[in-house]
Amino acid sequence: MLNNFTKSKYYSFALLWLVVFIWGVSPVVVVYLSKYMSTTVLQFIMFFVAVIALTIINFKHLKEIDKNYLKCAVPTGAFIVIASLLQKIGILYTTPANYAFLENLSIIIVPFLVWILAKKKPNKLNAISIILCLAGAFILSKVSFTSFNLSIGDALCAIAGLLYGVNI
Repeated sequence: MLNNFTKSKYYSFALLWLVVFIWGVSPVVVVYLSKYMSTTVLQFIMFFVAVIALTIINFKHLKEIDKNYLKCAVPTGAFIVIASLLQKIGILYTTPANYAFLENLSIIIVPFLVWILAKKKPNKLNAISIILCLAGAFILSKVSFTSFNLSIGDALCAIAGLLYGVNI
């Protein structure tokens, strides 16, 4: 018989695996769906489903939305919409692997924004993460110090990754 902590732990791991699965499969699904509908239509459907799902999940808390919440939510929401749109356009010109990897360039921008906004300098681990992320992005995109030939798809996905970091 499992206690509540163990059940919660298994439940959390199951949800984590579900998120990883969805995250891993989504680039392939986006490429497939892009053959049948435009990027903007696909984007609209995805955000519409997200709004419906989040409204259902948070229905009891909708009355807590006020002007201060909207002052933060609208600009960050705009960043994520633009990032997602750029990424969905970028995947048409790159591989699903590059699409998925380059969205993680948010790792680069988040420590700098924390430094600027919260006056908290990045630590050594942040610096190492930034360097490894940049190196991986350069290797994956086949960009070297002698030639800077980045495909339009990779560039759009990289910009989207940086905008995701601003959203974070």
